[in-house]
Amino acid sequence: MTAAISRRKGTENSAVRAQLLECAVEILREEGVDAVTARRLAERVGLGRHIVHYYFGTLDELFVAVMREEGARSEEMIRESAQTGDAIDLLFGSILQSAAVIFELMKLAIRHPSIAREYKVYTDRFRLAMADVLEAYARNRGITLPTSPAATAMLLQSVATSIAIEASLGVEMGHGDAESALLAWLKQLK
Repeated sequence: MTAAISRRKGTENSAVRAQLLECAVEILREEGVDAVTARRLAERVGLGRHIVHYYFGTLDELFVAVMREEGARSEEMIRESAQTGDAIDLLFGSILQSAAVIFELMKLAIRHPSIAREYKVYTDRFRLAMADVLEAYARNRGITLPTSPAATAMLLQSVATSIAIEASLGVEMGHGDAESALLAWLKQLK
């Protein structure tokens, strides 16, 4: 029996690791998941491609780290939105901003079990946090959400994601009206 060789790995709070994650998100947003390679990431930070494997081991581990970072960013945005009167608008806007990256990670999750597990964790946490904000929003305004807080969160997320994905393809017909109608419906504006 041979002893397992432990591989040295970079620290999670490293500036280089943070740069790699930031570059991965940029590439995901601009070009999609297929464009994210160790070589491209390393070139963007000006180092050899071994650096990606030093910090993440595999690209799957990199994508899981991206999902965790995006999840932390989204949770911070949700906390901030809960402190304002514009919670629904802020939630919708945040989803629009992150839709391209989330869509690319969703495509990966379909075929990669480790990413799928993390995608479920991220989505469940995000939707639960959104539902809590939406429930508080309704309570503070004396309105009743049109459906459960979790379903309302899903509706908000689904419409914003569809609009963002279609807009990236140049499709815009109905977007403004759909957004206005959904937000007015959720806010119970007359």
